[in-house]
Amino acid sequence: MAQFTSSTWGKYIGRWFLYSAIFLWILGGLFLVIGLKVKEVRFGFILTFVLMVLFSIPFLLVGRRMGRGAASEDQIYASGLDGTATITGLTQTGLFVNNNPEVKLDLQVNIPGRAQYNTTHGEIVPLILLGQLAVGATIPVKADPADPNKLVVEWAAVGAPTVAQAAATGVPSATSSGGQETLSMISQALQGTATKVPAPYAQAAQGQFSIAQIRDYLRQSGLEGWATVDKLEDTGKTVGADHMYLMQITVHLDGRAPYQTVEAATMVPVSAVGKVALGTTVPVRVAPENQELVMIEWDKV
Repeated sequence: MAQFTSSTWGKYIGRWFLYSAIFLWILGGLFLVIGLKVKEVRFGFILTFVLMVLFSIPFLLVGRRMGRGAASEDQIYASGLDGTATITGLTQTGLFVNNNPEVKLDLQVNIPGRAQYNTTHGEIVPLILLGQLAVGATIPVKADPADPNKLVVEWAAVGAPTVAQAAATGVPSATSSGGQETLSMISQALQGTATKVPAPYAQAAQGQFSIAQIRDYLRQSGLEGWATVDKLEDTGKTVGADHMYLMQITVHLDGRAPYQTVEAATMVPVSAVGKVALGTTVPVRVAPENQELVMIEWDKV
């Protein structure tokens, strides 16, 4: 699945309007052909053809406008200035696309080397990411060098830096319907094990991140690959809906040399415990910015 960006919905809506215009042309063409061949309905069918062509014009114009807007946003993604923005205001406009709301964001933007400035930015937000937006939250953005008021939100990275930092030493984890256990809960469980492994987070505040948050991030942005289980130790600990193992794996990603992770706490759904074995080959997702942050997709084993 393609990664969600600010241009995703623009492309989707633009295509919908263009396809609708094409449909009206085709349908109108059928009316024209029949009207030219059948004298009894000629006037009505030719009139219908003309009306359909006229109705298609707004669809065509909107589709082209949305397409150009999406292309402009893609250009900002490719060559925009990296920065961050603090949300100072947040309003839903009432517009929804496939149950995803349009949100107007009042932002205080910080671009390195430029003066801080305020702007308003609106776009349709994936429902799954709506919870990441709150007044006072900081989000990653890219700004148009020629017009800094034109910017895009790097949705794939919203919430990712803190999650990635929280697991900077590597917390390979598996998918499950649970995952509400926090990193601090895992840290407490690790204290009862004989094997010394790196702490699952570096800063105290990061202990409140849940395994579910890390899994959601990796599902959206992680690199797909596979791995073999090199070392395996059952801690005998169950944390929330998951059983904890100490595991070391060798990861294989397309275009990269295989590498072995550090030994780390690995949360396995209780329902998948029977799949855990030394030497097992498993599908994984790896954080692009931290190769030690790995999720084993047990539901695909």
